[in-house]
Amino acid sequence: MQSRQQRRAKLKEYAGLVSRKGIDLRQNDSHYLWSVMAETRMLLDILQGSSRQRASEAARRMHELYELSAQNNPKETGLACRKGCALCCRLTITSACAPEIFLIARHVRALPEQEREAKIASIRLAAEPAEDGRMRSCGLLVNNSCSIYEKRPGACRAYTSMSLKDCEDADQGKPVNFARAEIPLRNRTAHSYALSAALKALNLPHDYYEFRSALRMAIDNPDAEERWLAGEDVFAGVQRDPGPQVQALELLIAGATGKELPAGVG
Repeated sequence: MQSRQQRRAKLKEYAGLVSRKGIDLRQNDSHYLWSVMAETRMLLDILQGSSRQRASEAARRMHELYELSAQNNPKETGLACRKGCALCCRLTITSACAPEIFLIARHVRALPEQEREAKIASIRLAAEPAEDGRMRSCGLLVNNSCSIYEKRPGACRAYTSMSLKDCEDADQGKPVNFARAEIPLRNRTAHSYALSAALKALNLPHDYYEFRSALRMAIDNPDAEERWLAGEDVFAGVQRDPGPQVQALELLIAGATGKELPAGVG
């Protein structure tokens, strides 16, 4: 059994590895677990700071580590996804956690006035059903490209298809059983669990919210992030799901805070 000092040293070692190369998805379960616990610790440090924008900063760091991991893991083969294809931006009801939503809202508010006002109008419209009852395209889509690509939620980063025909059929309303790429999904799981665990450790909501409606609310309320950090439910009424399993988050929190892990774990 490792001492508390040994656990902290190991956590620091893995934090260094993750900061340099992201999470190596090819390694064994122990390596994977310590990597996610180390990222949890890194995000927890951000969230325990004093910045009014510390939630969105945690999301920004999580996305950086996702992309670093993507660069240093094997590239997925057989993807049908290509630049200029935006079918998924119409087909899916993307969900995102609060820090991701605040990061995008913050980015939009920092745009030049004319671009900002056009973007806000598009975001508001996208949150409303179309005349035929179908879901509108994402309000951040411009000329079949994501206009906030570097800030896009983890769900969008990991959403992939192995078949263009599947996407086209779904766009026409046909039932489709999508085949997803494994590596992006595993990558997203690691980083989303790390952020969810860090949020839970501080008793902040780690729910995932329906993206279009939640983003509209964050845009319409510039102080939403600060109020959310203070404990207010700024996304009341927005469809949500509870996020990762609580048991898994408790394990990550224990590891990230140097506590003793269950026997046989790590």
